[in-house]
Amino acid sequence: MIQLQRSKHGRKTDITQRFNAIIDYDLSKKYTALTKHITHIDLEIFKFPALNKMYRSPSFTPLGKQAKIFINENFFDALDDNEREALVFHEPYHFIRKDASKTYILALTILLIVAVSLIVLIQFWLSGFHFLFIISAIVALSSIVIVILILKLHLIYSEISADTFAAQTIGTNIPAISVVNKAYGIVIQHHRNNRKIYNAIYHGKKISLEKKTHLNIADESKISK
Repeated sequence: MIQLQRSKHGRKTDITQRFNAIIDYDLSKKYTALTKHITHIDLEIFKFPALNKMYRSPSFTPLGKQAKIFINENFFDALDDNEREALVFHEPYHFIRKDASKTYILALTILLIVAVSLIVLIQFWLSGFHFLFIISAIVALSSIVIVILILKLHLIYSEISADTFAAQTIGTNIPAISVVNKAYGIVIQHHRNNRKIYNAIYHGKKISLEKKTHLNIADESKISK
């Protein structure tokens, strides 16, 4: 039986508290040994019992200096060894590319634009500069829409890039596609009201992987039967 511990120093961080996550040292050691010769990073793998509806996926890599992978327990148990291998190459790629940092910066940019725009618009309105108010409102809304589009494109591109990296690293896209299908099955149970959105996201990930036709056939030397 795998022994789970709360943290290296007997305490939880904010993210582990939010998800009631517990670090799995055995898995961390196992998958660090598997991936480090390629990723050159040490992994800390945490399991959490329930999905937080703030997240689009049952596994994620949060913002931080250490490569930490958070995985929903039910999702992890549903994966076979090959699918788990694809997952532990997918998630560290987000850390290597600093995708969480980029997402954080883009989100802060949106909030900053909104805050500054409100201040400027209020000043123009109270000062009676209604024409400038209208122009500023148009510029502000356009800026917000542009940054939101950039954020969405970043999220989509980062997921597709991580999927591609995992498939290319293990030599086949079959486990990666299976991970996408199983992740979608779990996510849709918790986000039924947003079925169309998540269907588009996961369908796009699957189509992108399937287009890697040179990886459609399993490499028996790397993928067990």
